[in-house]
Amino acid sequence: KFEQQASQSLTSMLCDATCWLSDDQDTVVACDRRFDEALGKSMVGQRLNECIEDAPSVRAILASSPTEDGFVPVTLLPATLLPDNSSPLRVDLFIVSQSHEIGGRTKKEIAPLGQRAYLIGVRKAHEQLPSGPCQGSA
Repeated sequence: KFEQQASQSLTSMLCDATCWLSDDQDTVVACDRRFDEALGKSMVGQRLNECIEDAPSVRAILASSPTEDGFVPVTLLPATLLPDNSSPLRVDLFIVSQSHEIGGRTKKEIAPLGQRAYLIGVRKAHEQLPSGPCQGSA
């Protein structure tokens, strides 16, 4: 219980919103209120690929496997969300896949189709400040 609360607390500090995708790498099976708000609609049961401009890049990341030692890296991917009734939203996606084998059980046993298989953290991208000489220096 403590580990779950600590993970949620850490994720909420780093991300503006989160969602879980099913093993089909597309269907949102759970998300927080902030994810729904960012996309302008309830996303549970919806296809993420229909709401993201960079869908092929996201699918390629989701299809990649964890390392042989079971380590599941977090992948950072710049993307553009396409909210309903709003302008496109530039974001950074933090993508984590469940390991293929956890405690001797395969990912399919742990997360069959329709259950949580991929955690996506969403952070609004911040525009870079224009580069140039410093102003106001003496």
